[in-house]
Amino acid sequence: MIDQQWLIGSAEDCDLLIDAPKVSAHHCRIDRVADRYYLEDCGSTNGTFLDGQRITERTELGADAKITLGRSLRLVWPDSKAAEKILFIGRAAENDVCLKHASVSALHARFLVGPEATWIVEDLDSTNGVSIDLRGVRHRIRRAVAVQPEQSVYFGSAKVPVSDLLAAAGVELPPERDDGGAGPGERFVAEEEARAEVQASSDAAATPESADAQRLREAKAMAALRQYENAAFSQTSSGGYQVDSLRWGLWFGIGAVLAVILVVAISLLGDSAPARPAPSPLERSQPAR
Repeated sequence: MIDQQWLIGSAEDCDLLIDAPKVSAHHCRIDRVADRYYLEDCGSTNGTFLDGQRITERTELGADAKITLGRSLRLVWPDSKAAEKILFIGRAAENDVCLKHASVSALHARFLVGPEATWIVEDLDSTNGVSIDLRGVRHRIRRAVAVQPEQSVYFGSAKVPVSDLLAAAGVELPPERDDGGAGPGERFVAEEEARAEVQASSDAAATPESADAQRLREAKAMAALRQYENAAFSQTSSGGYQVDSLRWGLWFGIGAVLAVILVVAISLLGDSAPARPAPSPLERSQPAR
């Protein structure tokens, strides 16, 4: 019997909402049965990985399990023991972050600081809930949400920047860089994907290429060659058509000249053949036998 369950993904009905490009709407699920945890992928596009291996069936989680969505996005779920620090947020003075606002419950939410720059805000059954702006629209989360320093969280109607929560947790952020317009959460994902690509390249260099990988590489090379040929054809097609038109015009002209010569020759041969003399009156008057 499942005691507790977390549905994880980018959809609003998820228990843990992660708004990132590589996360499917319903990406994976974590079940707690007594004191044991189980991870299961929900048919995600980029897969769920446990300690670097993509899972294909329900798998039990160890105490030090490392979960990534796709190959790069580290996951810390609300009940995870991997959280390095937890701050409690609410109106009561005993909270780590005290918000003196009428819409804030006495114990409203908690802020989890995870490894590798992962941060989660979890609602603790508050009266007015926890909300966040996603794609320009404010959404009340079902249970928890992964956040980034650029965002703000609404506890009831009290708006708190994530950077303030990080400062309260003693998290020092690196200096701001030009990220080319990356949205919330995309910077971390891009950096993690870059690390994953470097690691994959190193693994590929150390491991002999499999037959499937070789066929895939050859197929990609053939596709690139066909694309190049199509591009070359499209760039020279007008000139090619002009050359073909001239060639066909030339053959048509030669054929027309030969036809005229043939007609003239037949006419001349017909004129030179001896004419049959007309029958005499006597021959015309004889009855046929």
